[in-house]
Amino acid sequence: MVDRFRSATILPLTRQPGAPEGDASRLAPSAEQALDLQDIDIRLLQQASEGFVDKSAAEKVKLAPDAVHERWRRIRRVLGAKNRSHAVAIALGLGLIPVPAQVRLILARR
Repeated sequence: MVDRFRSATILPLTRQPGAPEGDASRLAPSAEQALDLQDIDIRLLQQASEGFVDKSAAEKVKLAPDAVHERWRRIRRVLGAKNRSHAVAIALGLGLIPVPAQVRLILARR
């Protein structure tokens, strides 16, 4: 099962033409929508994928914790994510951030 995931091509999720409107369509950004993210947003997504909390991420990207919180609100809005974990999953799926090293190590062991 893991080998299937290693070789799979991850494509952006978009609503299929003619599919009913609903919550799922709102949660599937296109690659064009993701381009609205700024470099700092991508860095915060990557920090979150590596397990950093706001305070640690704020120190790494040199922003105040309140500013990081506001950036996360923007990231979730742009990606149509329900929460931070969902935003990271969308970013991974769109190829905006790399798979974290910890995950690559786990996959390599299998």
